[in-house]
Amino acid sequence: MSRITDAYSLLVDPKRRREFDHSAAASGASEEASGTQEQQASGFGDFGGSSGIGVEQEWVDPSQLYSEFSNIFGKMASRAGRGGRGGPAPARGDDASVELKVSFHEAMRGARRRIQLKLQLPCNDCGASGAQAGSGWSKCPMCNGTGVRRVERGIMSMGLPCAKCGGVGDLLEHACETCSGEGVVSRKVEVEVEIPPGIKPGMELRLPGQGHAGARGGRRGHLFVLVNVESHPKFRHIDDDLHADVDVSLRTMLLGGKVKVPTLEGDVDLNLPPLNEPSSTRILRGKGPTRISGGGSNSKASNSGNLILHFGLKLPHSLTEEQKRLIHAFDQIEREKTTANEDTKTDPDTSSARPSAAGTSSFSSTTTSTHSRNDASSCRSENIEQVGEHDQSSSSSFRGSMATRRMASASKNW
Repeated sequence: MSRITDAYSLLVDPKRRREFDHSAAASGASEEASGTQEQQASGFGDFGGSSGIGVEQEWVDPSQLYSEFSNIFGKMASRAGRGGRGGPAPARGDDASVELKVSFHEAMRGARRRIQLKLQLPCNDCGASGAQAGSGWSKCPMCNGTGVRRVERGIMSMGLPCAKCGGVGDLLEHACETCSGEGVVSRKVEVEVEIPPGIKPGMELRLPGQGHAGARGGRRGHLFVLVNVESHPKFRHIDDDLHADVDVSLRTMLLGGKVKVPTLEGDVDLNLPPLNEPSSTRILRGKGPTRISGGGSNSKASNSGNLILHFGLKLPHSLTEEQKRLIHAFDQIEREKTTANEDTKTDPDTSSARPSAAGTSSFSSTTTSTHSRNDASSCRSENIEQVGEHDQSSSSSFRGSMATRRMASASKNW
């Protein structure tokens, strides 16, 4: 325990570590000369200070120490599990990755694609063993088959991976010329990839066991396919829904009517109510893309997102003189309506007329006040009913209705 405490205090104190390095270099020059090659090969020669006189290092990364020792113990464990001089244990192959570009409709409906790529596959000449026929593995003479070399520095003793066998403990007598003893070779292959419907841009598909083959007969890694989806001129795939912009004419926006909207099945007619606001939206539930995560039900509507339509006002590029005149007339009517409504609210006596003394009504009128209703299917305008002689407001209302009809007729060409 005291040796461990002394070693730790030596490592954390830069001054004591430098003194130890210099004293160890002076007293054990011959020992360092024999171990220099394998220390440099392992990348561990700078531990504790310097690999040469005058070169100092003040910081030792603990993660580097952990990585080095993990490699040593991992190789020793693989040797222990092997149980003989049969060579290194099989190693799992690396994962492979590839990018795949698909169209928007392929992403929405799903598809099957075949891709070509290069993978590390088992060598056929040596049967993935890495050795020539009739050859095998022998014990490493430098580490005596342990895979570890002991290096002493004063009171410190550490085990480093053997530079000759790479910490394996065995040496290949005659390596396969085709794979250079690795047991794998690079070959071009074709893989079929199934694109699930509703996949989003940037999603990654995992194909288990379709990656690189492992060295010396080890199992294959995984293949990861990064999917890039081409953009669409009308649709935008956001979260689990599709979004689309729809341009609507001024006449349809005010009076309502049918408008063509895009869907995944094609364009369809949609009835719009009167008096639509620009930038209003309509949600068609269950008409969006398939949800990758599913919806917990077998019904298509619950497993599919929504189609969200964004309505925008389609304005003409130019106006005729007649159109300009009608727009000014429409604006004048709107201002007169606003003024009349304000006068009706401020003068309560205008809502009823008093009868004359003779019991006859020479000018009796009843005014129906305008009520604003938020009804998507109808739009009411002010109605004025007068018994007897028409006043000036009635003729103004008649002129306004005629101008409105002429304006609606002219807007059909916008």
